[in-house]
Amino acid sequence: MTDLGKAAEVFCYRLHTGPDGNVYGMTKSGFLFRVNVDTQKLEDLHWRMPAFPDNFVNNTWYRYMSQAHDISDHEFVFTSTATEDIYLFDTDTLQCRSLGKRAPADSVNDFQYVPYCLDEFGVDKYGVLWYTLSGWKVDHPVDEFYDAPNPRLFIRFDPKSGKGAECMGILSTQDINFSGGSCVCLDAKNDRFYTIGANTKPVEGKEGETAQAILCVDLAEFRKYAGQPGPVWEQPFKVTPMPEDKVAEIKKKATEPPDWAGEEVSGKNPFAPVPISHVIPIRLWRAFADRNLPIEESKVQKLAWDGDAVHGICGEQNKYYFRIVPRKTAYFASREEADLSQEVMVWRTVLKARIVERELNGQWAIDVPMAFSYVLETLVPYDEITVGLAKKLDETLQPCAVNMPEGVKLPEVAGRRYLATASATCTLPDGRLAVGTKDGLFATVRDGHVFNYGNAAPMGPVRCMTVAADGRLYGTAGDDEDMGTIFTFDDTDGLKQLGLINYNSPGWMDGPTASNVLSSIAVSADGKTLAVGGADRIGAVHLLKL
Repeated sequence: MTDLGKAAEVFCYRLHTGPDGNVYGMTKSGFLFRVNVDTQKLEDLHWRMPAFPDNFVNNTWYRYMSQAHDISDHEFVFTSTATEDIYLFDTDTLQCRSLGKRAPADSVNDFQYVPYCLDEFGVDKYGVLWYTLSGWKVDHPVDEFYDAPNPRLFIRFDPKSGKGAECMGILSTQDINFSGGSCVCLDAKNDRFYTIGANTKPVEGKEGETAQAILCVDLAEFRKYAGQPGPVWEQPFKVTPMPEDKVAEIKKKATEPPDWAGEEVSGKNPFAPVPISHVIPIRLWRAFADRNLPIEESKVQKLAWDGDAVHGICGEQNKYYFRIVPRKTAYFASREEADLSQEVMVWRTVLKARIVERELNGQWAIDVPMAFSYVLETLVPYDEITVGLAKKLDETLQPCAVNMPEGVKLPEVAGRRYLATASATCTLPDGRLAVGTKDGLFATVRDGHVFNYGNAAPMGPVRCMTVAADGRLYGTAGDDEDMGTIFTFDDTDGLKQLGLINYNSPGWMDGPTASNVLSSIAVSADGKTLAVGGADRIGAVHLLKL
């Protein structure tokens, strides 16, 4: 087995073996990549699933490839759960293009934007795509407050016809409302379409009885009548005003940040050092991809604060200097230019009614959401920086050199004495030496006496430690194959694990963010923000507001 390095921040739901034999995938944040089976290398394909106006789920949560199918000896089609288009990738040219909207209408109803959910689809023997669509009601309406039906639609999409998506009708019978579900299978040989969902028998005046079911469509028979008006569905199908208390609750939520934790997060059992509302991720790896440089060179080695900016060194085979600066307001030549910006589509989705936009000095100004309030300003080869800057970096970058007196016996885990050596050190305000070991233990040393505080993290090594102006120590620890941990120490609270950098809740940023190999940590001069460097293959810097 060969470890090719980290390909995605968190989760990679689907992989697809393309017609060229290479393996294709997409990060949950929407970046397309492949495993080149000949070179045994991960390759970035320089394409990202786009953002769409008002599409909460796509813009802030799910942009991954949900399923793909080959349609020729050099092409495959794919989609994502909440994107609005179907896409075609050409393995000969490595180009991706949209085939058009996957729905014949933009949304489920006129009262709120509801992305259609599409997890799976099938391709028949004629090369035609068949799938179902149902609205995903995650977000809330903003001005018209109604509850609308959400039927499951049966869709035909012929990439060669140019017609786009064609709605074949509601996927139900007169007796059964077939809803929910996402699993689809198309038996091309026998020309049958199968899907799993929930059968609900309507009962007048109360909730119907629901059971899991499989529905089959005989496509050979169905095609005879496709395009002809079918029977009118006789089940209740009406729009109803929301009750006043529900409207009041929705209006209140529209003015507040989301408080929902994602599918893998428990609000009562958090594993992150700070809430997602306090996190600013900077994807260094995307800057390398955009410059056609190896993504592996984005691994952060060291960093430091420089006023209100963060700068540092990253690289693997080579050495690069980066600088990250604050961005409170973004400026555009006009409102129209801002409307076309992928970033702005995400910002408006995140902030909704809380976004601040205005004309300012002949430009269109937008106050940037917290998660986007720092931006990469500089990325250059290290040998291009000045001698003065290089000297400053040598004096300030974290982690600093290990400074361990000889003859001091450090704490050990029984049977692992070979790891009882210092991997990181720093000096506390009272002169004690703080020491982290290769096994993840933390201790202080004064006059040759060692005081052991135990594990700073489940696994070692301790990688970096630094002391804030108030005397509190912050550090990072964790094995290359582990999920790195941030920890803290002071004489009041002792040694505490703060948690992992792993965020996947919707409504805050343009997809998930995470770092596992936490190489470096630095505290701002005011003690309010941590900068943490990630040395995974997809290197990143995370700023954490304390």
